[in-house]
Amino acid sequence: MMRTNFPHTGVLTDPAAPSSFGAWLQYVGKDHVGAISFLIADFLLLYGVFALTFGQASQKEEEKKKKIEYVLFAVDARVKISAASQRREQVEQNKKNDRNGWSPQERWNERRSENVG
Repeated sequence: MMRTNFPHTGVLTDPAAPSSFGAWLQYVGKDHVGAISFLIADFLLLYGVFALTFGQASQKEEEKKKKIEYVLFAVDARVKISAASQRREQVEQNKKNDRNGWSPQERWNERRSENVG
């Protein structure tokens, strides 16, 4: 690194820097390597933070969707279990009625009267 008699100043306000942009870039790249490395590292870290943030946000969305799907599946399963339980109870009731001597015609009349009333 080249030593100058100038006090420490910023990269943009360095009095020894040339006035044209191309020459200034060459000067900064040669005499202020640490500052350029720091800026590059900052941009890489910023990119990494954005990538991780967006990745986590999309992962949270997927988790929400999975939870909703699980809840809907659980509700659907409970409805099916409930319907199956009701059907089983109806079959048991029919068996009990058959044991009591009811004929199919009597059962049909009973069901019809329950639906009408």
